[in-house]
Amino acid sequence: MRKLLGIEKAEKRSKKILFCVRGTWYGKNWNPDYFVEVIDSTAKKYNADCYIMGTTGDYDYSQSIIDKCKVKVENICGRTKPSDLVPLFMLSDLLVSVDTGTAHMAATTDIPIISIYLATNPVQWRPLSDRAVLLCQEQVFKQFNLEAVSDLISYETILPEHLMQKNEFEINKES
Repeated sequence: MRKLLGIEKAEKRSKKILFCVRGTWYGKNWNPDYFVEVIDSTAKKYNADCYIMGTTGDYDYSQSIIDKCKVKVENICGRTKPSDLVPLFMLSDLLVSVDTGTAHMAATTDIPIISIYLATNPVQWRPLSDRAVLLCQEQVFKQFNLEAVSDLISYETILPEHLMQKNEFEINKES
């Protein structure tokens, strides 16, 4: 995993930010251009190395996002297997993900998680971690007849600036 993240020495020097940009159902996917904006801003602001992860089937979708980025982003889709994920999360500083199994696996570690919920029930399907922050579209509360919960942050539309505010909080909390 150290080699995959470009960590050649015993100690890593730059922030390592993982992005999981594609869910198994299209309704879970956030606007790809929003991911481009967040990745570019995060990489520049924190001098961070950014990686998009997923399955082999996510490679082309992820590459289409990377191709629009102005910063270097590594496409590691299909280059990990489930047993690689815990070590990968332990070497990384933040996971930003749509509602995926990847976020649930990350919840077994100490990595901060920002998870985006656009069409699924965040109360039922949230990553079980004190380090998880959930950004939810308001329509989800109406769709599932949910009461507002203090640890679920809702917006009419989740925009890049909402995610960047949470990135800043989670990244600075680590410093």
